[in-house]
Formats: sequence, structure tokens, C-alpha cells
Amino acid sequence: MRTAAKPGVLTAQRKQREAVKLVSAGRCEVEENYSGLHWARCLKKGEVAAHIYPRAKCGRARDRAEVVVFACVPHNCDHFDGRSGTRVPLAAAQLAWQTIMDAAKDKPSSRALLGPKPEKGQVPYL
Repeated sequence: MRTAAKPGVLTAQRKQREAVKLVSAGRCEVEENYSGLHWARCLKKGEVAAHIYPRAKCGRARDRAEVVVFACVPHNCDHFDGRSGTRVPLAAAQLAWQTIMDAAKDKPSSRALLGPKPEKGQVPYL
């Protein structure tokens, strides 16, 4: 019995970009830090799908729409940890973490690789 073949990398990435573009309504979803205290969503037009966690850490979930946000070109990076003055919304970070964990075969090593689940009160969500 034949099973459905997995989509190719380019096809999977195209579908991922299309899905995240619909969710974000074409706007950059990244939050910027203004004056050290105030975080606000970027006002630019989104153009690329940026991984919340580095693509290599996403494992089998790397092509899922839940692990990326739509970002403008200046905010296209593979880590949003607050040190660079950028972060993703808390709900998006938590969804990405949970999606990666659900798809992982070896959950303890994935948890060690990703770190703790993002929560209110942790850096950068203070």
C-alpha cells in the first residue's frame, strides 16, 4: 500500500509562508522595544516568514505555520530573545514552543535544546 509522499522542501515552505501571511494580515508581527520599557508591534509591511526558534531547533515542526511569524526584512532573524530589541508576541512564542514539543520524538532533549516554555515574567516578557 502506498502512502502519500511528504511535500518537497520548497512546497512546504511556500505553504508555510502563505498560511502565516493570512494570519498576520500582511503586517510584521514582531514587537520592538522602545526606550527600554515599552514594547510595540512593528508598523512595517511583512515580507518574510521568520522562525521564532532557529530552524534547526524546530525539528520535525520546521515547516509548520505555528513556528514562524510574518516579519519585515529588518526583523528577519532566527531568534527573538529580547537582546536585539525584538521579540514575538507571547502567545506566538508559546504556540511555537508547544508545536515543536508535540512534534519531537525525543522530548527531554528537545526541552533542553529549546529551554523553558516562554511565560509572562520571563525574559523578554517582563
